[in-house]
Amino acid sequence: MVMNMSHSKKKKKKAPPKKYTNGLITRTKIIILLAKNKDSPQYDMPKKIGITRRQVIRCLRDLKKRNLIYLARTEPSDKGGTPKNIWQITFEGIMEVLAYLNIKEINRVADLHKDKWIVFSELPFIIKKFFGIEASRPMFYKALQSLSMRFNSLECDLPPPFGKEEIYSIMLASATIFDEKVNKKEIEQKSTRIAEAAKASEKEIRLHVREATKDACTNEALGVHYLTNPVEFFLNFDSWGLDEKTRKFWWKNQRRRLTKLLENETFKNYLFEQFKKAEKSFMSLKLLDPFQGGED
Repeated sequence: MVMNMSHSKKKKKKAPPKKYTNGLITRTKIIILLAKNKDSPQYDMPKKIGITRRQVIRCLRDLKKRNLIYLARTEPSDKGGTPKNIWQITFEGIMEVLAYLNIKEINRVADLHKDKWIVFSELPFIIKKFFGIEASRPMFYKALQSLSMRFNSLECDLPPPFGKEEIYSIMLASATIFDEKVNKKEIEQKSTRIAEAAKASEKEIRLHVREATKDACTNEALGVHYLTNPVEFFLNFDSWGLDEKTRKFWWKNQRRRLTKLLENETFKNYLFEQFKKAEKSFMSLKLLDPFQGGED
């Protein structure tokens, strides 16, 4: 008996339509494009990166939320249509992609974005004073790349929104539990005030964190992070297990490094500000020390 195999074969399913995927690779390509250019017109991106216009819009929206890029300006269209969006990269965006770039590309990025980081604006001085021997220069660029590896915003999910609606729902639920008569209008007004206050505080906190992160990167790139962070220094210096001779040699190198940096007016002003912050931090640490003038 011959079986009809035509009916036994499963019909192949049609491949699903190609959908937009807001992936890590696509977003990284866009940031690298912005890093390698001072200004990046939005209309040029699909052709340069090889993605659709819709992909570009979705990626730019996501990158802006992560504070990796910002809309620098808009320019009128030549044909009288929609204005052109011109995008630029932030300091955080640059740090996201330095690990993907070689020395030549890092130099180009530093030259294009001098206004984004003091290390970029004073890069010729750093190279001349600390890396005069060409063979030693890759060490400095490796250090910059290692700093870049700590920035992984692209691989993390964005925090969920916590605004007026979320606060209102929580307050309404709490009021319903303890009170049968709920004044929804009053709760809505309170939730609006709380949301506005939280939003204002969030901006200040985010700005403070961004400045502190930038300072930490600068101090490490300059090799003065232990001197500008007294908490880290005093907690770790004794645990290094250095003998007296090695400690003296370490301090001598630190003094030599500071002396060279203070020759540059920009670094001089920056370091004085850092030492002021360090002094405040150290005084706060002393006030919190339970062994200072306390009684049992």
